[in-house]
Amino acid sequence: MSNDEETDSAAERTRPSVEQDDRRVRDREGAASDSAAEAIRDLEQQPLGERAPGYQALADRLRVELEQSDPHGAR
Repeated sequence: MSNDEETDSAAERTRPSVEQDDRRVRDREGAASDSAAEAIRDLEQQPLGERAPGYQALADRLRVELEQSDPHGAR
């Protein structure tokens, strides 16, 4: 085995796998979905006339999170 092959093997062992990356993304998405669902449940407990500002704040927060997580979005 040459030094190049040894270096490549070591780099591959320390580099996260595609599966690990996918799992992390799914975990973050799940947490975001859970957080949004919880916020909606909380909003639904409020009187109808008081829900609009809460929904707007949630929409604004989700928009910011989406823009920050979008790999194709302008930064």
